[in-house]
Amino acid sequence: MNIEKLRELLGGKFKQSSAFYIAGEVLNALAELHKHGFVHRDVKPTNICVGVGAQSTRVYLVDYGR
Repeated sequence: MNIEKLRELLGGKFKQSSAFYIAGEVLNALAELHKHGFVHRDVKPTNICVGVGAQSTRVYLVDYGR
């Protein structure tokens, strides 16, 4: 589920701690991509997804653009 839809399900906003966690995970993922010579050209809420169930703390970047 992308974080835009998740935010809607949560009443329009994240807890501050959740927002910081997601932001940190996204920054770590972007740093790892850059370290390997890749650039994500379309970072936006609909391209940031979170896992479900046991994977609910996983954050995924999707749709790297062209």
